[in-house]
Amino acid sequence: MISVRSLFSAWAFAVGFALQALAASEIRIVDGGQPRQFEIETGVVASSDSTNAPDIFLFEANKARTAFNRRRMTSDILVELNAGADPKKVGETVSVESLRLINAERRWYIFQVKEPALVLSVVEKLRAHADIASAEPILAKRKVRKFVPSDPLLPTEWHLNNTGANGALAGVDLHVTNTWAQYRGKGVVIAIIDDGLDTSHPDLAPHIDPALGYDWNDGDTDPTAHPAKGDFHGTECAGAAAAVGDNSAGVAGVAFEATIAGLRLISGDTTDETEAAAMLFKNQQIDIKNNSWGPDDDGMTLEAPGPLTLAALEESVRTGRGGKGTIFVFPGGNGLDTGDNANYDGYANSIYTIAVGAVSDQGFQTDYSEPGACLVVTVPGGSFGRPSIVTTDLQGPEGVNRIGEPDDLADLDYTSGFTGTSASVALTSGAIALMLNANPNLGWRDVQEILLRSATKVDPHDPDWDMNSAGLSFNHKFGAGLLNVDNAVALALIWSNLPPQTNLSSIQNNLNVAIPDNDPSGVTREFDFRSSSIRLEQVTLTANI
Repeated sequence: MISVRSLFSAWAFAVGFALQALAASEIRIVDGGQPRQFEIETGVVASSDSTNAPDIFLFEANKARTAFNRRRMTSDILVELNAGADPKKVGETVSVESLRLINAERRWYIFQVKEPALVLSVVEKLRAHADIASAEPILAKRKVRKFVPSDPLLPTEWHLNNTGANGALAGVDLHVTNTWAQYRGKGVVIAIIDDGLDTSHPDLAPHIDPALGYDWNDGDTDPTAHPAKGDFHGTECAGAAAAVGDNSAGVAGVAFEATIAGLRLISGDTTDETEAAAMLFKNQQIDIKNNSWGPDDDGMTLEAPGPLTLAALEESVRTGRGGKGTIFVFPGGNGLDTGDNANYDGYANSIYTIAVGAVSDQGFQTDYSEPGACLVVTVPGGSFGRPSIVTTDLQGPEGVNRIGEPDDLADLDYTSGFTGTSASVALTSGAIALMLNANPNLGWRDVQEILLRSATKVDPHDPDWDMNSAGLSFNHKFGAGLLNVDNAVALALIWSNLPPQTNLSSIQNNLNVAIPDNDPSGVTREFDFRSSSIRLEQVTLTANI
């Protein structure tokens, strides 16, 4: 029902009643070069001057409603006349107030009616007129100011905006700069589970929350990195994910207004107990846990989390974030040259984690990124002979960027040498923070599926691309494709959360079946779930051989 404020004169009431029928249906309008279906906003917004007509707003059907995709109806109509038609006579038949020629060659005129509320009915009449080739309302729309942070190293962060310089493929980046106009990670907490942080780094310290830090290596609440122990990795991850942006210093992280929590775990040996403790730590306050580590990538290690850590992951996705689930991001691994596979890594192939591969600035699988059925998406990570990721480093000469280091940055507090799926994981954590900034109600499975559905195909000529039964493109080298922040955030804004997870299992044991050597046919076992009505998202197979 259209509501009209009493301050309008009598004609405004007629406007309101005229809009009621229109508001109940979708309207087709060519906008931005594309035919789109619009809905009238249920309400008439009064202008400050009560003598003027009310504003009428439209939104594209089935899309999120924001200030930047709202259209305002004007009193103008773009009309294309057929050859030989008289614009004045046409205008008189539909009570046009005025008209003006815009393009004589195209026979384009702008017809102006008395008030915006009359436009749609006039357009309908014009479209039915024999002398009219087309008639489209002229809509007004707010444009997005392209936000460019003031960080001086931003032009070197190709993973944020790849322009195709130096042989790169333009567009192989996170597609994040448009999203920054509205979402920068504010209110979202990213924990860096690693070897500690340079907690006094000027590009990190303002966003580090000391109350959310812990050190399992020293058993205290200070996650500060120890340079003497080579603790530089966590500082690199933190900068890639959430270095402070627009502060005229250094770099900008993907989610440069997010809060950072330092959890120092891998500066020394870990146990199943300490890993589980890190996974469970403050999961009501921490949204995303960045884990740029895992088993050895030697091609021979088959390793899964211990029972405590497995239980911790399951509990975290069930109870974390008020029941929406903590988000865990892990690397697919850097063992491509040793024949390793992400499937051999039980952290990466857990259904409770998001496994990430790496792509070069040219859009190819990097020289280290492992393939695997468990990969969700692929993300920039740098490759041999190609640019790596620019990020924060330990301050001074104690980090990876030391005085005299060839091909690194002049500012020793930063490095251009961060590479590997570790870097890709950190960038993914920042991207997810922007998704949660846009829609804090997303569950852990929602985040995974949005990443899958919003990714874009990379290296499209690679022969491993296939279409799965859900209609999603998939490649064991790239997962669903290149992470696209703009797409992911847009989808997050209109996403309806998935129903609760259902688990079904089937066991076959005591098989006593021999596995033949050098036989491509192998052994086939079938598990039949056809009698169950389920929405299939994940399959986990445990085999004892």
